Amino acid sequence: MGANDVTAGLHWSDNQTPAAIKRGQAKLTAETRAIAARYDLASNRVIVDLTSGATFAFPRSLVEFMQDATPEQHGCRSLAGRLIG
Repeated sequence: MGANDVTAGLHWSDNQTPAAIKRGQAKLTAETRAIAARYDLASNRVIVDLTSGATFAFPRSLVEFMQDATPEQHGCRSLAGRLIG
């Protein structure tokens, strides 16, 4: 293992798992994240619903994989899922 290896010096043990799960659950509860996303053909925008109740919309042209897609192909793309970031 070299000095530039990102895993150098990192060790994980099973006794760390409960604390890591607890931290992850706290983040899921406390932080705003996307819960759904869809493409609106009429406005040519991607619309993202957030856990805070807010909605964020932006032009389709800002989404790289949608820039060259036809309107029919937009419905074939999966934008939603477990969106955490």
